[in-house]
Amino acid sequence: MHVPIGALHAEQLRRQLHPKGGGALALEQVFHERNLDFAALFSSTAALLGGVGFGAYAAANAAMDALARSGRCCGSAAWLAVNWDAWQAHPA
Repeated sequence: MHVPIGALHAEQLRRQLHPKGGGALALEQVFHERNLDFAALFSSTAALLGGVGFGAYAAANAAMDALARSGRCCGSAAWLAVNWDAWQAHPA
């Protein structure tokens, strides 16, 4: 749900942050002792560009990008955050 930042409530922010940021942190915990070559997180261009009504979504993706850049994930494995644009569904 897209909400202007002035109207954003904590619950709306949590609904965006928990699956992305929490999911990335869970992956970091699961793979912390593993010897990975790399890991890729699926982020969004909203983390870089924002957008009207995208405050919570942009923040969630920016948190995931920051985790990937932090260098604290899985020892020496390179973690990448790939910032995808909007997905377009095509009818079958």
